[in-house]
Amino acid sequence: MSQSHSFALKTLSASVLLSFSVVAIAQAPAPAPAATPPVGTTPTAALALPGAPPAQAPAPRPFSAVIKDAKEIASFFTVYEKDE
Repeated sequence: MSQSHSFALKTLSASVLLSFSVVAIAQAPAPAPAATPPVGTTPTAALALPGAPPAQAPAPRPFSAVIKDAKEIASFFTVYEKDE
């Protein structure tokens, strides 16, 4: 192999290795976010005892109460519009 081919091969090898190392550095994982709850929320899950059943959510309102005084718009899907 001639010296020019050897130099070209070494240069190509070095540039490929450098490219891979730059990509590997760019793919470093982001630091984990802090474990603080958002402002204005209460950490209810932290207050529960381990092994205790989860707190029950309030029952949803009946559909007839939700659509009371709403305007019905008939289409492929029936939609209800309410002025709130």
